[in-house]
Formats: sequence, structure tokens, C-alpha cells
Amino acid sequence: MALLSYGIESALIFEGEANHNALANGYLCRHFRKIVSTVNLDCKLDLKAIALQAHNAEYNPKRFAAVIMRIREPKTTALIFASGKMVSFDQAFGTFLSTTVEYARIIQKLGFPAKFKDFKIQNVVGSCDVKFPIRLEGLAYSHGAF
Repeated sequence: MALLSYGIESALIFEGEANHNALANGYLCRHFRKIVSTVNLDCKLDLKAIALQAHNAEYNPKRFAAVIMRIREPKTTALIFASGKMVSFDQAFGTFLSTTVEYARIIQKLGFPAKFKDFKIQNVVGSCDVKFPIRLEGLAYSHGAF
């Protein structure tokens, strides 16, 4: 990770050596904000039937070509497509796999032969407080090629 490296890049980005040492010694508070995962349910789905039978599901084919299903606790959302592909959005890092399995179980209980294939984490969004200002123009200058 570029922020943990020593050298000219860090001199452009960080405001002082003490702050750089605090970062290098691991004094970060990390917070995961969202985890996006995908899974293939390996069957064709009737989205209208899912929307009519499932709780917390909405389907408006004129607006979006997927069923939007939500679970209240933990707060998650899934997009379920007719091809059998599902995209799950979770806000808790420890529960993303179990909630994705729960969505697949809901589809199975509605009578579809859903399986759980090709599970993959697509994106993780996180934040942390580094306790010092980061000079964005220095970051852009030194890592512009990326």
C-alpha cells in the first residue's frame, strides 16, 4: 500500500514525520462501510412470482430489471436477476456470507432449485481516521500513473 511506504512519496503526502510513524506502527481505526458480493443461483427465476410471494421484495420491470429484496437485521439489500445472478450489499463485514446464503434460502423456499455457485466478493468500501491531514495534491502528483 502506497501510504505505508517510506520515501519521497510519503514526504509529499504526510504532514510531518510523527504522523507517518503513527501510521506505520498500525494506529488505525478501520471501519468497513459496505461489502458487495455476487453469487450464481444456477437457475432461471420468475421475478414476478418472487416479488409477489416474498416479503420485503419489490419489482418494477419498467424501472429496473431485477427484484430488490431487503433484510432488516442486519441491514442488507440484494438484487436478484432473472438469469439467476444475485448481487448482495451488506454493511457488516462479519455477516455478508450468511446474509447472501439467507437470500438464496428465501429463493429456495419459494420453489426454485437455487444453488450457491461462484460466490465472489466484488468490492469492499472502508474508511479510517489517520489522525492527520492527507495532502491530496501530493498523492495525486506522486501516484498519477495509477
